[in-house]
Amino acid sequence: MCLLAVLGFASFFGLIFSFDPFTTGAGIITLTYLTLFFGLTGLFPLILFGIKKRMYKEWNTEKIFWTGAILSLVIVGGLAILANI
Repeated sequence: MCLLAVLGFASFFGLIFSFDPFTTGAGIITLTYLTLFFGLTGLFPLILFGIKKRMYKEWNTEKIFWTGAILSLVIVGGLAILANI
């Protein structure tokens, strides 16, 4: 999961610094949102795992992953709606 977060954010920042969002096509913008989704999908379960580990003795890693993925989808979807895609 940590590798997913690192690769997702590395590719996201690589796209941000390589392309101008005002002159690129829809493919690069879609790829940017997709890499942001992968980065957040790797980051949020790590944060949730740390919180659950401190608060509870038992935790379900599958549930933590899906919660992080849904949270990432909501955030990236909200950003896409705000950008009028």
